[in-house]
Amino acid sequence: GMKNNIEQLISFQNTIKKLNPEIEIDLNAIAKGFAVDCISDLLETLKIDNYLVEVGGEIRCGGKKKDGKSWTVGIDKPELENQMDRRIETVLNVSNSAVATSGDYRNFFKIDDIIYSHVINPNTGFPVQNRVASATVIAPHCTEADAWATALLVLGKKGVKMIEDLDNYEAIIFIREGNSFQKIMTSSVDEMFTNH
Repeated sequence: GMKNNIEQLISFQNTIKKLNPEIEIDLNAIAKGFAVDCISDLLETLKIDNYLVEVGGEIRCGGKKKDGKSWTVGIDKPELENQMDRRIETVLNVSNSAVATSGDYRNFFKIDDIIYSHVINPNTGFPVQNRVASATVIAPHCTEADAWATALLVLGKKGVKMIEDLDNYEAIIFIREGNSFQKIMTSSVDEMFTNH
C-alpha cells in the first residue's frame, strides 16, 4: 500500500525510485539551469569571482566584466518567423545572478494556423494556449530561474504576480497580441535596463 511505497522511497537517501515502469520523468525544465549552477559553483570554489556561464541560453554571472561594468544579457524578441533574423528586444545589466528564458517561439508546431507550445499545462495535459510567447526570470541561481521561466509559460500574468513577492527575483513575459506583444514585468526590472 501507500505506506509501503513511502518506506521504499525513504530507504534510498537522495534517490527516487519509480514503482510504475510506465512513468517517465523529464528534467528538461531545469537541466540547462542546473548545469549552469554546477559550473558557476565550481568557478566560485576555485576563487574565480568574475565569470559568465552560459548553457543553451541560460546564464549565471558573478562579479563584473574586465572593464568593471556589469554583465549585459540580451533577451530575444520572441518572433516565430525568420529564425535566422533574431532581434534583441531588451538588454539587461546583470550582476551576481542568473537569467533564464523559456518560450514557444523556437520550439513549437503549427496545425491549421494554431501555434502549439512544447510546454504542457499540467492542469489539462495539453500544450499551453495562453499566448505567452516567452518568459524570462532573473534569480540568484539558474536552476530556479529555469524552473520559474517554464512555469511562467503556463501561469502567465498570474506568475509575474507570484514572482513579484519573491526576494531577488524578477520576471519579464511577452504575451502575443496579433502581430505584436504585450510586455509584462515585475516592478524592479526597469532598474536593470541598459541605457544604450
